[in-house]
Amino acid sequence: MNRVLLGQICAVLTALSWAIAVVCYRKVRHEVSSLSLNIFKTTFALLLFLITFLFLDLPLTPNHLSQMDLLILAVSGFFGITLADWTYLAGLKRLGAQFSAIVSTSYSPIAIGLAFFLFSERIGVIGSFGAGLVILGITLGYLQNRLRIPNQRDLWSGVFYGLATEVMMVSAVLSIRDILRAGPLMWIITFRFLVGAVLSFPFLFSKKALINLKESTFHKSNFFWMSLGSFFGPYLATIFWLAGFQLAPATKVAVLNQLSTVFIFILSGIFLKEPLSFFRILAMALAVIGALLVQI
Repeated sequence: MNRVLLGQICAVLTALSWAIAVVCYRKVRHEVSSLSLNIFKTTFALLLFLITFLFLDLPLTPNHLSQMDLLILAVSGFFGITLADWTYLAGLKRLGAQFSAIVSTSYSPIAIGLAFFLFSERIGVIGSFGAGLVILGITLGYLQNRLRIPNQRDLWSGVFYGLATEVMMVSAVLSIRDILRAGPLMWIITFRFLVGAVLSFPFLFSKKALINLKESTFHKSNFFWMSLGSFFGPYLATIFWLAGFQLAPATKVAVLNQLSTVFIFILSGIFLKEPLSFFRILAMALAVIGALLVQI
């Protein structure tokens, strides 16, 4: 099997793994706070990465990384893991898996805007049209969800959390673009997760957070879905994502990664019984087509 084909397979597995994780997080009981779920999944994934780190016998401190590189990685871990994961889960609980998937397709236009601002990268007319379709898809999803979500505050705050998540994730990745290209990738992933987990721990000193985390961890059903989501999401999807970018052209990988939106709609309809109305299907189609056009 050639490298490009293998990379494309990894990209599709990235999308599928993340979609499975999203469904697992939605199966967790609503009384579990977003903060507690974030701390659990970050810590769980960190343990998996540390085990992988030891298994691969990687060096403790890569020689080519400077103190400034480590500082940039730490800041990236704070925004890309500690904060972005919390805002994503907060939005997911308010919007549901399908509408959250539509909002997440804003990743492409946000990435284009920040890339233009930071690196003067431009897109053409087709890319601009695609960004417009993404916005239209989010709007249609909003109109549909107005009838489903009784609390309009949850709807608006959910969209805000979702968009904030994409901005922080894109910013965190672009800020370490040059460091990622130098590698070693598994060391960088482990370090970022370590920072994200450590910076999440201070929130545990809240008595309310401690009680909520204890309840969410020791409840059999919650522990199962939280563990399964942590394995497929921050651990497995990240490995497949990086492998895809290592083996195949970035544009092909990015397009295939966007299939996560389709997988989320399908899996949430099957396992979460979230209805696939005409407006949701149309919103999904517009958002995905727009994201694909942006990648051209």
